[in-house]
Amino acid sequence: MTKNTVNENKIIDADDDRIPILPMQLRKSIDAGGSNEIIFENGERVRIPLRTIYMFFDIYSKLKPIDREEMQAQAARSSLGFSNALITYMSKEKMPRSIY
Repeated sequence: MTKNTVNENKIIDADDDRIPILPMQLRKSIDAGGSNEIIFENGERVRIPLRTIYMFFDIYSKLKPIDREEMQAQAARSSLGFSNALITYMSKEKMPRSIY
């Protein structure tokens, strides 16, 4: 037997343990009217209000790709990380851009 087996009959699939990407979970929650729970990396399951999800996507869509990845990584850690990401990137969005 290989190292990938738990017992003789069952094979572990690494993809089953992965947490879905945060934006996909948020879009699925929008489609369900906000009733889906969001699963964070630390195992928390939280229902996020639709208004907050729309605010996340409004900020997320205005960011550059590198900033999107950083925001997504911070928000996916936990519900507190999600809140902190919204606050952090909302304040960055409102900063005036330099002409230099």
